[in-house]
Formats: sequence, structure tokens, C-alpha cells
Amino acid sequence: MLEIFWIDTDWKELQGGTFGQTDLYTVTPVLEFLSQHQAGKEINIKNKRNQVKQMIWYWEYYLLYFELFGFWELIIDEQAKKDLASNRAIFAEKLIPTEFGIQIAKVLKEKRDLEKWNIPYREDRGEWNVIPGSPVPEIEQEEKFFKAFIPLVTEGELQKTISKRRSIDFVAGIYIFRVYLTAGLWRRIKISADATLFELHKIIQEAFNFASDHLYSFFISGQPWTQPSFSAPQDPNGISVKEVKIGELGLEVGQEILYLFDYGDEWRFSVKLEEIKSGESLEETKIIERKGESPEQYSSNFDPEIHGW
Repeated sequence: MLEIFWIDTDWKELQGGTFGQTDLYTVTPVLEFLSQHQAGKEINIKNKRNQVKQMIWYWEYYLLYFELFGFWELIIDEQAKKDLASNRAIFAEKLIPTEFGIQIAKVLKEKRDLEKWNIPYREDRGEWNVIPGSPVPEIEQEEKFFKAFIPLVTEGELQKTISKRRSIDFVAGIYIFRVYLTAGLWRRIKISADATLFELHKIIQEAFNFASDHLYSFFISGQPWTQPSFSAPQDPNGISVKEVKIGELGLEVGQEILYLFDYGDEWRFSVKLEEIKSGESLEETKIIERKGESPEQYSSNFDPEIHGW
């Protein structure tokens, strides 16, 4: 469970909607702080003059998560809850570290830097197909998460650890997409697996006679504002469309992704993968079939509700 929490969990999403904030940069100083204390001895964290104690006080639900993993015993600050008149807020008055928590904190701090091992965090900063623990995405050798903890346990005690996470294999060939706004308004596009999402964006713009003058994103789930997503190069959030090739998305025939253009008007194009022609290559992206007249980009006549958005 700790491995999933450390590597796969989107900490920002898990914390969302509560009063406090648990930024990943606070984790290392908190682990350092914990590793310097004695097991079983209370730590009063209401002293706001101590920067690390203040960080811990604002951890809210993450105080409970770390208690669940056995790092400490938590004594809730009931007065703070009353003062804020909130049943959802969680604040701690004291922590009582465990021997297990102190030892694990040392290993995590020294050998499992969260900013290198947490996949959602690294994807938010522009990486794709992340290998946990690697200092740069090009490194292909993955170290198993549990190995750093072997010295802390009896030989053979660590069992049922997660198998090696596989990166997405590149699938070469020619990809045939049907890009549509409605059932009767679509374009069929042929594009190489080696082309980037930026090139797919450009051909969609050309196919529907749009001017590429707004930000945009591709959402792999087919639903807007979900992850993973890939954004315009000018968009500071997420992974750039210029960094990802079609063939490394792990798409399957029949899958639909969403191309959302213009964050204000939100033009939503469904992009359905109809076929992958393996063993074939393509030098130039092409529009191979059209149905329906392109709408005017800045016209108020195209009503998304009428057209089933």
C-alpha cells in the first residue's frame, strides 16, 4: 500500500477540497523532522513558530494517511475544529512517532525522494511515460521500490510487492482517426505513429477550417479536464503536445480521445481510432475523407447542446 501511495497517488487530487495543503516539497522536511525524534515521545505541533511543525499542522488528511501506515499516533486538535466550525477539517495537536515510522522516514527521505518517485507529480511537470525513481525520463532501468527497505525487515518478510511497472510500448504504423463534432460532421485523417499530437492538432484545425489562435488539450479518457492530458506548447500546465508521439499513447482501435480547442468556447472534437495499419509508413499527414460543412469558428449558430455535447 505504501508503494501505491508513494508512486501512483495524485497527492493534489487526494487532498482536494480540504482546508489545508500538502505540497510535495513539504514531505522531505517533515520526514527529516520525524527521523530526528524518539519513538513514543509526544511532539507538540501547535507551535507555529517552528516552520516544519506549521507544515505538519496543515497536512490535514495526510496526517491520517501517515497514521494509517504506522508512522505516528495522532492526537486531534479539537479546539481548532471548533474554531473553524468545520467537521471536515483535520488538525493535529500532537504526534507520537513510532519506531517503525522513524526508520521508514529515514529510508524514504534518503532513497525514495517523492518528487522523483511520484508519477502524477512528474506528469504535471511535463513528463510522459514516467519511470518511477529515474532522475530523467530517458533512463530505462527501473529499481523496485521495496529494495530500499530490505535492511529493515527479516529476510524473506517482504512479500507481494508490486511487479515492475511497464512503460507503454511504441506501436508503429499508420493511424486512421475519425474526428467528429457530430454524427454527421466529421473528417477522416491518416497520420503516422511517429507524428506528435501537435501535428494531429494542426491537421484537425486544417480539416475544419479553424484558426489555431487558442489554447487546446487532448484528453486520453475522452472526458474534459481529466488526466492524462496533453496541452498546447503555450500552456504552462501539463505535458506539451510536442513531446508525445501518437504511437506511444497506448491507444487501442475503437478508443475515443477528446480534442478540446479554445478553453472559452470549448470546441469538443471526438477523435476515434478506427484502424492501425502495422508495417506501413507515411511521410505526410492527410485528410482522406470529409462529411458535412465546417462550422464557422466564431459563429453563435453552432449550439453544443443541440449537437449533443
